[in-house]
Amino acid sequence: NSRIAHIDSLTGLPNRRQFFERLETAVARNKGGGRFYVGILDLDGFKPVNDV
Repeated sequence: NSRIAHIDSLTGLPNRRQFFERLETAVARNKGGGRFYVGILDLDGFKPVNDV
């Protein structure tokens, strides 16, 4: 199931796999060399939540 492969089961948010697939698509569409931005959020102290 595509949804299972692209959505985190705990949070229901897009996962790393979906992020990189969307990034790859954005880069491929940007053949004209225009600018685009990628934002990444790093949450301190979040590792214990991920380890659950």
